Amino acid sequence: MASDRRQRIAAYAVLTDIRDRILLVKASPEDSGRWFVPGGGVRFGEDPEAGLRREVEEETGQIVADLELTRVLSDVIKHEGIDLHSIRIIYRATLA
Repeated sequence: MASDRRQRIAAYAVLTDIRDRILLVKASPEDSGRWFVPGGGVRFGEDPEAGLRREVEEETGQIVADLELTRVLSDVIKHEGIDLHSIRIIYRATLA
């Protein structure tokens, strides 16, 4: 049934500074409390690079420069009874 299927597109970045340190963000305790690279969901009609820039600024207050597409990951998992097709666009970038 179509209502039991969802698709989510997200963009993430491996962000480094001039000393080649990687910027990570910590999820809230109710979302596991784990560390991740910054990024998140791309809004309907939004360019993935623009979505990534928005997410990074919202999560960290930092500005992204020099985006380079490195990988696109796609998988389908069962999540809370729904088939979720997750597409993750991964960039390498530097902090402006």
